[in-house]
Amino acid sequence: MFQLFHRISDPNSAALRRLIVELALEEVQWRNVDASESARQEMQAALGSLQIPAVLTAEGRWLTTMEDAAAHLRSLARRSAGG
Repeated sequence: MFQLFHRISDPNSAALRRLIVELALEEVQWRNVDASESARQEMQAALGSLQIPAVLTAEGRWLTTMEDAAAHLRSLARRSAGG
């Protein structure tokens, strides 16, 4: 399972949410940093600041660029499709 740290009003967060839905990825934990103090604190402790959006991989790696996050999500979709 991976985690998406996001904001509802952030356009880049929205783009990653759409991609997750388009790729039919189900193993996601949605972490809204505006609604969850624990999500905000976890991200700040790990990265030193809020870097929205970000993906925390199942392996514990933080992906804080749109390119890295999208590539990871596409890779997960390929693996789940057997490719």
